[in-house]
Amino acid sequence: MIEMKYNAIIFDLDGTIIDPRGKGSVEYGWAYNALRKTLEPYGINLSNKEIDKKFLQLFHSRGKLAAEEFCSEFGIKDYQSFWKARERDAIEAKISAIDREEIPLYPDVWVVKKLYRQYDLAIASDSQQACVDHVVRHFGLQPYFKLWYGRGSEPEDLEKLKPNPFLLNRILEELQLDDRKKAVLVDDSLINGSLVAERAGIDFILLCREAKNLNSTINNLPSTIKKPTHLILSLMELEEVLV
Repeated sequence: MIEMKYNAIIFDLDGTIIDPRGKGSVEYGWAYNALRKTLEPYGINLSNKEIDKKFLQLFHSRGKLAAEEFCSEFGIKDYQSFWKARERDAIEAKISAIDREEIPLYPDVWVVKKLYRQYDLAIASDSQQACVDHVVRHFGLQPYFKLWYGRGSEPEDLEKLKPNPFLLNRILEELQLDDRKKAVLVDDSLINGSLVAERAGIDFILLCREAKNLNSTINNLPSTIKKPTHLILSLMELEEVLV
């Protein structure tokens, strides 16, 4: 009997299982509209470019600090109230976009129908837990994944975003996987995926469905960033690289 290289596969969500860009005329239109709804009571109206520059891009790299600085810049004094409304509106907008099929499941995700018979499958996402739960239920993924975790909606939960390995560690502990070399992360983010996998002590498979000059990008990574264990262009290639 051939010994399996891995026992567990942990998947990212956005960009790996679902396409958060959406099918609308504007990519991430649901996210822009959600923040606009949050800002309306404050009398703040920003363009998509302004939302990108002043909030979304900084938020993904700096978390809570970026959100606090945003409030300071625009004179929003009650940060806690702002953040509570922002989370409510973002969750509602994303779930609504999933329900109306604006945010689709990637077709190649159905490889999990084969993989779950041999591996423990899990999801670790920077999206809110409510959104992760909805994706799993809406697309009928419950039979295939043992665990699925997103982040909480409190400001301090932003400190647990990738590349913090908090969620990966939680999953590995619940799966009782003592040998971390028996687990692998599948993620579409080159930098965050590499960093979080290394910090959790597991391998990393980079998923890049739109590969353009990707090999040169990987080869020119800073020496502090570990290269992916494998590179795939579709989840359908997983069966080949997992053995």
